[in-house]
Amino acid sequence: ESLNNLAYVLATELKQPGDALPYAQKAVDANPNSPNALDTLGVCQLGLRDLDNAIKTLTAAVEKSKTDNDRVPSMIHLAEAHFAKSARPEARRLAEQVQTILKGDAALNAQHEKSLKELEKLLDGQ
Repeated sequence: ESLNNLAYVLATELKQPGDALPYAQKAVDANPNSPNALDTLGVCQLGLRDLDNAIKTLTAAVEKSKTDNDRVPSMIHLAEAHFAKSARPEARRLAEQVQTILKGDAALNAQHEKSLKELEKLLDGQ
């Protein structure tokens, strides 16, 4: 888990997905069924514009998620990957699914509302 956390911080906070990638890959190798590790690897791939692999990895993260708490960030990242690949309808569909999930869970909404709003701005061309 510490490898995953390190990779996520490198990729997202420090904007160094290339440096994060080996740590993220090691985290997935150690726990290939972890939706969090898969999400982090997908975020690294997205940051490196390896869109096909990012979509594949993030789709696996969504599929392996057992809770909405795990599923929602991966869905947001997957929508971003589809948007980057010019697949706006799929990105919009995922954003709408996230919105539906968040409406039913105030705590989850508080945690992910900012990310969803940023995604919606992206989709709306703002």
